[in-house]
Amino acid sequence: ALVGMDVWSAERQSGRIDALLTVAVREGDFVLGKFLGVLAVTLSVVLLSLLLSLGTLRILAPTALAGADAASFALAFLALALQGLLWSAVAVMASACFRQAATAAAAAVLLTAALPRGLWAGLMAWSDAGRTAFGEMPLDAHVVDIASGVLPIGTAGAYLVLTGLALYVATVSVSACRLVGRGAAGWRALTGAAVTLAAVVG
Repeated sequence: ALVGMDVWSAERQSGRIDALLTVAVREGDFVLGKFLGVLAVTLSVVLLSLLLSLGTLRILAPTALAGADAASFALAFLALALQGLLWSAVAVMASACFRQAATAAAAAVLLTAALPRGLWAGLMAWSDAGRTAFGEMPLDAHVVDIASGVLPIGTAGAYLVLTGLALYVATVSVSACRLVGRGAAGWRALTGAAVTLAAVVG
């Protein structure tokens, strides 16, 4: 959320987006480029965290890594990278939808962390069986499953579809910046209908 909060918000707030959209480049290409930049920083931070953790353990507690193989860490990184795809896309989408970077960051955190975990906590409180009925929190369970060597196709597909939906909404939001003025009201209405339909179908 912090990495991607101003990739579009800064452009919108400063008015640079008007000049940017005069370039003969499709909005989707702009969005994809910003998304790949955010994703690269996100994955770099995750990889650095992994390497620092392993290095610290190797020096201070070498026995803690006994029996652990590199493949399990690589699979865990793959799971976090899969989630990082979605988190980065949502951050770019929020930045494309809001002029204020802080608002975009708050929206991204709400969509990727607070809302899923809040709903999960609500389900736990509502159900008498609690965790026995629903299992572990899906976002956490996915990392554990993939790190254990289990990669459900449906889970990977869901992350990819939701990532594509977030990038689509970001592209539509950026495209709407071209549709300013009273004469483009019909196009803006169609754009809003398209985003609503994509959200419902997704």
